[in-house]
Amino acid sequence: MDNQGPTAPLPPRVYSPPVVVPAPIYTDPLPLAPPIAPLPPSPPPRGGWNWSWFVRGMLLVVLVMAIGLGLLWHRVSDFSRAVSGQDALASQLGDGRVSLVFLGYGGVGHDGAYLSDSLLVVTYDPATGKSAMISVPRDLWVQIPPGSGEYAKLNTAFAYGVAHGGIITGGNLAANKVTDILGVNVTHWLSLDFTGFAELVDQLGGLDITVPDNFVATLSPTYTGGQVFHQGLQHMDGTRALLFARARYCTPAAEASDFARSARQQLLLRALFAKVRSVGGWFSAPGVMDALQTRLNTDLSLRDLATILTHFDIAHATRIGLTNNNVLTDATSDDGQAILLPIGGNWGAIRAYVQQQLGG
Repeated sequence: MDNQGPTAPLPPRVYSPPVVVPAPIYTDPLPLAPPIAPLPPSPPPRGGWNWSWFVRGMLLVVLVMAIGLGLLWHRVSDFSRAVSGQDALASQLGDGRVSLVFLGYGGVGHDGAYLSDSLLVVTYDPATGKSAMISVPRDLWVQIPPGSGEYAKLNTAFAYGVAHGGIITGGNLAANKVTDILGVNVTHWLSLDFTGFAELVDQLGGLDITVPDNFVATLSPTYTGGQVFHQGLQHMDGTRALLFARARYCTPAAEASDFARSARQQLLLRALFAKVRSVGGWFSAPGVMDALQTRLNTDLSLRDLATILTHFDIAHATRIGLTNNNVLTDATSDDGQAILLPIGGNWGAIRAYVQQQLGG
């Protein structure tokens, strides 16, 4: 074996001490920050529309209106058929003079239920735009039925027709007799019983009437009380307005005459037209229809009635009365009734007087 000689000594190893890393020092954590409140919703952009919702809203409004109009039309049609049998939109007035007689009667539960307590003609000439009211006394002695040779008071015409054919027959007969007396073609009629009249006035909220003179009124000669009507503007409910129109026992006695009643009835009709034509009157239409549906009868449609209400100038109408101060005279029938006849038996004088007052 070769002798390689002595081996050089290795350098000594140097050991470094380990580096000691101090442990971290932990302290209490920092307090949490308060929660942040949510931001308010952003306002809608200015200058823009949410057209989708707008269209939906408009469609809903149109739908509600359509349903409402449909229900109203159904109610109006029912009312028209009940009071006249005419289609609501039918018309038979034509283009010439229009004349309508209002017939007021007691109705079921009253003595002489269908004797017409009032006969008041309203006439309108579209050529001149002029209107007139003509009171026809119920005590006029006329031939009823026509051509029979038998005579009775004019107020029995409606009752005779009702008894021999019904309300329509009664209305037509009364209108024909009034035409014969006045010489005015009274082609239409409207009848209303006392209860219906009072309910109509109440549904309209009462009537404002200017009373010409003070008087005390009752409906019975044995009634010791009475209602006082003071001169001037009076507001009347249905019951009081009915007494104002019908009172037959009054102080002073002049207010008890048929002529005084006729004059008061003209005042009532004027006030009634004014109230019905007012804004409040139109809003009262549903209640008015309820009050009149079983009380009012006419040969006219609702369209024709609306035409009369809107075209007749009742506020400025000529007021005509047939009295014993112009063309009539008091008389007594063979059976002892107090009646009215034309002076000298001249019916033509009545017709001439009416035409003169109408400006014809």
